[in-house]
Amino acid sequence: MDLQGAAGELSKVHALGAADARSAILERTLVELATSWDPTVRDEQTRNGIVQALCTLLQATFPPPSKVVAKPYGSFISGFYTPGSDLDIALYGEVELNLLPDNVRIELAKLLPPGKETAPMALLDHDARAAVLARPTKELCPS
Repeated sequence: MDLQGAAGELSKVHALGAADARSAILERTLVELATSWDPTVRDEQTRNGIVQALCTLLQATFPPPSKVVAKPYGSFISGFYTPGSDLDIALYGEVELNLLPDNVRIELAKLLPPGKETAPMALLDHDARAAVLARPTKELCPS
């Protein structure tokens, strides 16, 4: 609060009484604090850019017939995120069997209809999901 604002608040103390003035100052301070945590347009643009870049990377890393999709969820989607909060992203879709480790591909072939070229990510166990996620990571961070 600047000097002029403080002088204005002080004049309110005389007009409203001490208790009412303290309450008004507290309310103003809380509103200023709350709005200081609001994300900016740039914050939203940055997050949308990250999601778009990830979608582009996934399309390049998992070409058709795979269809791996990134979808944000959580506080960003609900609008309750702050500039410093994380960005929750779920990956879902189908992965081409030839992109999976041999042992995973063999097990999935037993569950899928004959001739099916892709497997839903929901069928993958923890290790297979880790292998899938390693592919775009290698694109982003080559050794």
